[in-house]
Amino acid sequence: MIDFATIVEHETAAMADLLESLSPEIMVPTCPGWSVADLGAHLTAVQSVFAEAVESRATEPVDVEPARPADGEIPPALRAAGRRLVAALRSAPEGAETMTWAGLQPVSWSARRQAHEVLIHHVDAKRAAGLDAAIDRELAAAGIDELAEWHHGPAPEWATWTPSRAVLVEQSDGDRAWRIERGHLSGTSPNTGASYDLTTVCFVEPGPTEAVVRAGASDLDLWLWRRLPFGAVEVDGDRALAGAVYEDLVVD
Repeated sequence: MIDFATIVEHETAAMADLLESLSPEIMVPTCPGWSVADLGAHLTAVQSVFAEAVESRATEPVDVEPARPADGEIPPALRAAGRRLVAALRSAPEGAETMTWAGLQPVSWSARRQAHEVLIHHVDAKRAAGLDAAIDRELAAAGIDELAEWHHGPAPEWATWTPSRAVLVEQSDGDRAWRIERGHLSGTSPNTGASYDLTTVCFVEPGPTEAVVRAGASDLDLWLWRRLPFGAVEVDGDRALAGAVYEDLVVD
């Protein structure tokens, strides 16, 4: 079993060290429009909000907007936010729940979400520094599972999902595979009141596919988060369909 709190601890500390070595105005190629300072400030704020939610066992959305630190104070602020989040995750009783952007979830959900948040943004920081970046194979597969369950999970019950065509995303350094379907989603969320009418992608159950995207788990995870270019993976079958799926993936 992956100790996600320890991943948050180690990756946050390492990212803060890296940010401290970089000029804050350096732009982050994998986060268009963001500087290194913007990246660090974003992660500091996200970790602070999650720490507050876990500490308080929030049952409503946390109304906290941390003030952005001065650029030179971002690395120490990130370290502090990381330590606070890790302490909150580790001290939470087993089975405890807290409010998240996905509704009320077990604290273990927040631990996995925050582990992948810092893993991806540490990759962003490494790319800004001109460094190679990869994710541990087991962690990368867990990150793809998170995408499959939440960010691009099956269409919610309140939505109308009209499927079109599908691709298979296949791990070349393991035995995992995920089917991603492109289609049209419409409807209004009863939770937020937001209306949707768009072409998007959903991870769905096994079935027919018209293309196979293949790479190691690390590259697949980074590709699915648009941290690698489309051509960084092997594609068999309908390349245009695989490209359309790639363009519809979330970027954060």
